[in-house]
Amino acid sequence: MFRLLQSLLFLLVVFSLCSCKGDDISIVKNGYMNFDQSVTIGDVLDNCKGLENRSWSKFETELKRKVVNFTADIPVKIDLLTPNHPLTTNGIAVLKDIVMGTDPVFQLTLQFQLKQNDSFELTYAGITLKPNLIIEDISVPDAYKSFVDTGQTYSDPTYMLKQLYQNQELVPYNLLHAIQSSYFDKKKEAKRKKRKIIANAFNTFEFPSDYGRARFVMYLNEKNEGILFGNVQKGILGGAYANNENGSTCSFFEKGEINSAGTKFEFNNPSCTPEVNLKDKTKAGMPRIIAVSGTIDCSFCEGGSSLDGEYHAVGYLDVYEGRGPSLTLW
Repeated sequence: MFRLLQSLLFLLVVFSLCSCKGDDISIVKNGYMNFDQSVTIGDVLDNCKGLENRSWSKFETELKRKVVNFTADIPVKIDLLTPNHPLTTNGIAVLKDIVMGTDPVFQLTLQFQLKQNDSFELTYAGITLKPNLIIEDISVPDAYKSFVDTGQTYSDPTYMLKQLYQNQELVPYNLLHAIQSSYFDKKKEAKRKKRKIIANAFNTFEFPSDYGRARFVMYLNEKNEGILFGNVQKGILGGAYANNENGSTCSFFEKGEINSAGTKFEFNNPSCTPEVNLKDKTKAGMPRIIAVSGTIDCSFCEGGSSLDGEYHAVGYLDVYEGRGPSLTLW
């Protein structure tokens, strides 16, 4: 009886060992890379510097190929970055200015494809951006979807793994450079759109011929494609709107004054009394936002409410006597 129990126990141990040996994840973690057979893959990936939230998983492709998947987060501290091609000192300064809130986090993915003889091959290495990043008023992944979905892949996947074998922290310099470059591209695109809206609205407006040199703040509402411009602190506010689809237009250039509370601009013209609220003022008293409502009662809007909405300061409008106005966007 005792010998029978010993035999059963021996068979159980052997079965357990065989089962462990055949586990796909264990095969990879206990395996070695050809370029360095002094340490296992698992020991490197589970203990190297710079990675957080490490995770191992496995799946099968549509063609029934077995793949072991390793993922980990790569947190990047913008304030601690140092220049490294292609990210320059100026590029780092830009990232420090535009990244809002939390620092970016990237995700490393390594994939090992298993073969019939329990050997395997590293077939994929890539880094993508996790959607936690806010760049000024742009939130990932909407504006930077390609960095989240595709990121950066490596034609030689061992290139990245070799860095981890040397216990070097991974810093996705190429992606960081691409993010700051893309930011500038999107800013240029946004400026072109703003200039187009402003130019279209300005076609409906003419400055008084006797108006001298002045600098006005330009405000824009991209939703209704309307503009405001003026210096409410000096008692002047103008605006314009043009709808190319239905041909409706609206323009005005009126004098007025800020109320005693400093929260509203009131026109001197008694026939036009819209609500003009002044918001988010600078230290010098200039409103960064002007919210307008009630223009339906103003004759210059042809009985409509085309100029109603919230306008954000976007630049300066310089007016020169005898010349056309000049626009400078921030």
